[in-house]
Amino acid sequence: MYARDSTVIATPVGHVLIEGAEVVTGITIGVDDAPRRANADILRAAAEQLEAYFAGERRDFDLLLAPASTQRGGVLRAAIEAVGYGKTASYGEVARAIGSSARALGQACRRNPFPIVVPCHRIIGGAGHYSAGDGLSTKNWLLNHERDWS
Repeated sequence: MYARDSTVIATPVGHVLIEGAEVVTGITIGVDDAPRRANADILRAAAEQLEAYFAGERRDFDLLLAPASTQRGGVLRAAIEAVGYGKTASYGEVARAIGSSARALGQACRRNPFPIVVPCHRIIGGAGHYSAGDGLSTKNWLLNHERDWS
């Protein structure tokens, strides 16, 4: 069993903190910590996959993430993950597809502990919100990055 560990990588959207042990438990965009490498294999893999994403070499992630806290949360997470690389969908479109509400989907996006890996930046709405990193500038950077590499 690993002790709780973390790694920080430098990316075009700021330093990204990846935390976990046997699974990834959180990703935070825009931390002030200096880059550092983790001991835990899963965190080293997460760092490598995120670095490949930013280099335009990876579109999907293959990581063990901490499970959603509820079954409904798992359904919402899966719906967010289903929006493909370089694509966008509205909160309403995704919510209707799974028989949910746009508000519930919005809350799941806002509370998403795995930005980029669970690509809530691909879910768009009229109000233009994004809770990770520097907000909308981070969201726009990620969307433009994916369009450039599509």
